[in-house]
Amino acid sequence: FTEAYLANVGRITQYIQKHPEGWIPPSLLARAEVAIITAYDMSDGARDGMIHDDRDITSFDLGILRKAGFTPAQIATFETIRQPYRYTGTRAPPGGMVPGFSINMVSNWSYFLLGSKPPPRKNSAEAPVDAIVASGAPFLYVLSDTMIRGKLGKTVDFVDGVDFSRASDLDRLEGPPAEHDAFDFGAFARAGGKIIFYQGVADETVPYTEMIDEFAALAKVFPDLDKWARLYAIPGLLHCTGGPGPDDAPDQ
Repeated sequence: FTEAYLANVGRITQYIQKHPEGWIPPSLLARAEVAIITAYDMSDGARDGMIHDDRDITSFDLGILRKAGFTPAQIATFETIRQPYRYTGTRAPPGGMVPGFSINMVSNWSYFLLGSKPPPRKNSAEAPVDAIVASGAPFLYVLSDTMIRGKLGKTVDFVDGVDFSRASDLDRLEGPPAEHDAFDFGAFARAGGKIIFYQGVADETVPYTEMIDEFAALAKVFPDLDKWARLYAIPGLLHCTGGPGPDDAPDQ
């Protein structure tokens, strides 16, 4: 659904590359995760080692991070990932707001967002992708670098060559791949189709509230959506699989 995902991921990875002093090591994220779950486990009324819905946390206590050993620069990085971000322009998401990433299992930010070793990192014009991965770069750094170079040109460095807050660059980055046709939900519904969406609340690569927002936007276009579509948010589920929650969502 969303048309701002790549730009938002680029914004976060760009920030981390430009602020290496704010990089958060895996061991510190793991310590913060324990403290966050301890503090907010009961936000949903159940003590089960999971936060069922981040939206139940009306005010996040940054003191948790300070007690865990975060520096001010690391807290700034954490908030860059956690906080929503507002875009404008024709490719902006519904309401202009891209949700922040879930704090349900922040230890998994290491693989997708922060990497196992600190920046700065080489880009795909300077080193083979395998070597960049081996250097400790996170998955989304590699995704941002290679996809943005593919869309904007191989000489474009996403760290210095793209302003992710500008609608003009956002328009250039987003949109469906040329080889894919846009999915026609109206034709699907008229043909009698039914569809189930599911999203892990602890998803470390796609903010689960993004799917909730997009589903709500779809409901505005199709008032009868509840007759042929459902969305299930799965507590504790990571990106499609794994995590402390139920891991049989695809089967169910």
